[in-house]
Amino acid sequence: MATRHSQSGTLFRNLSILALTGHAAILVATWLVEIWPLVLINVISIALYATGLALNRRRWYLAVLAIGLFEVTAHAVVATAILGWASGFHIYILALVPLVFFFDPWSMRARAATSFVIIVFYVVFAWFAYRFLEDDPRWFVEWFRYGNLLIGAIVLSALSYYYGTAVRRAQIDLEEKNARLDALARTDHLTGLPNRREALALIEWERVRSARTGEVFAIAIIDVDHFKRINDDHGHACGDLALQRVAEALRHSLRAQDSIARWGGEEFLLILPRTDRDGAMVAAEKARSCIGSTDIQLAEAVVRVTVTIGVSIVAPGSDVTEVLKRADRALYDGKDAGRDRVQFSW
Repeated sequence: MATRHSQSGTLFRNLSILALTGHAAILVATWLVEIWPLVLINVISIALYATGLALNRRRWYLAVLAIGLFEVTAHAVVATAILGWASGFHIYILALVPLVFFFDPWSMRARAATSFVIIVFYVVFAWFAYRFLEDDPRWFVEWFRYGNLLIGAIVLSALSYYYGTAVRRAQIDLEEKNARLDALARTDHLTGLPNRREALALIEWERVRSARTGEVFAIAIIDVDHFKRINDDHGHACGDLALQRVAEALRHSLRAQDSIARWGGEEFLLILPRTDRDGAMVAAEKARSCIGSTDIQLAEAVVRVTVTIGVSIVAPGSDVTEVLKRADRALYDGKDAGRDRVQFSW
């Protein structure tokens, strides 16, 4: 809401400056042709818009809008009553409609109702002016008409520009929010790694690439040894820290093309593109060694973290689900063999 209010504030500030400039020009013009009531009206208008600028700085946007609605309507009515419909001062009333619709602090229902009142007033005023008011025959009335058409076009252009900018900004904000939500949906909040959902998508992408190129790739499942004991003996905060340290060690130990993900609980997943059995065992052993050298310093003890890793190979055309089962079976074989090791399964 604050952003939308700031958009209204920016629009009101610029329109107030434009109105001050326009009324200063009209003031000079009416002075030169000696239309003293309009000179007075324009002095009052300038004072009102100066007040509006001051209120706008305080973010009293509703008061600024009220000043604008009152000034435009009153000025248009008085100027038209003096110079006639042909002078063109009435067109500013129509410019109030897009201005009201841009006023975000109001609900859409309030904006629509206010705009409807403005349009009805304009139609009634037009009927009254054509029926009861006479156009001033003097030469400068035509120049007022052209000047008012020019200023009215500038005002409508400014409103269109700010409306378009606001819509584009809203689109960008929505895209950024959707991107953040998508990233959150694919990321494990504790470790900052891709989560299981994203890991499955990465595996599928690599499977398609493997089928196209004929190259194998490796999958490794990593499990933190005695993780329940770490939680029970030292608390869940230590367990969370252990998972974060494992994730950090994996980031530093693997190649740029490799992918790491939080597979679930205390398990992690490695995807090693273009890697055969020997290469996968080397990469997994490097990861195990790097994690094994990571200690967690607590006030009362030093906690050493080790992992067991199960590795398997995905050949072109292989069933990835079966490969994951093989890697999981290799992991449990490694645990049965004593943990803190790398185990392979075909």
